[in-house]
Amino acid sequence: MKNIFLLVVASVLLLTFGLAQTPSPATTSASIKGCLGGTDGAYTVALDGSTKSFKITASTVDLKPHIGHQVELIGQTSTAAISGTPDTVSVTAVAMISEHCATASASNPPAADPAAAALSSPASAPVAATAPEPVVGTTPAETAATPVLASATTPLPNTAPPSLKAVKVIGKVGDDGKTFVGDKDGKSWTVTNPEAVKGHEGHHVTLTAQLDAAKSEVHVVSLKMAK
Repeated sequence: MKNIFLLVVASVLLLTFGLAQTPSPATTSASIKGCLGGTDGAYTVALDGSTKSFKITASTVDLKPHIGHQVELIGQTSTAAISGTPDTVSVTAVAMISEHCATASASNPPAADPAAAALSSPASAPVAATAPEPVVGTTPAETAATPVLASATTPLPNTAPPSLKAVKVIGKVGDDGKTFVGDKDGKSWTVTNPEAVKGHEGHHVTLTAQLDAAKSEVHVVSLKMAK
């Protein structure tokens, strides 16, 4: 009877020791960037430039509008204690980097800007110079000395062409998702591609965009939440 009692006590001690040695997941605050996928309640994020992915176990923000987007997630990551089990992340904040994941962008490159293509294409015909009209009272020699200007490329006086270069601007997206008001000058712009700001109506954001000051229009290239 005494031997049986000692055997039971030894088994309990071994079991307790084994449980105490089981490693617990390491939790770390982190910011990760990648492609958001999955479905409601079972989201995943595939890290940029890596085959690694995280399983999202919890989120205090709505991730559904960002499925298929390139995003930056902020939260607590946990390393799986068991080999073969995916690492997890509990999300506390999300910022959209792009409407398309990096892999999708690589396979479907954006359409080239027609204006830029016209400038860089070797097939583009050069603009013919317009010969000057003779001025009454001048000699042929004076007329020949007059500089020849390409009329097609001469801008109107005091008229700046719209900028095609994307710049960063900070401001607020309108509640209807069709306007944007800049922080710097309080100017209101019309968003020409409102689908690019969908899900961020009323948010304070940083845009990378092309601005047409003459028309007060903004074409959004990328968006992320402003700090």
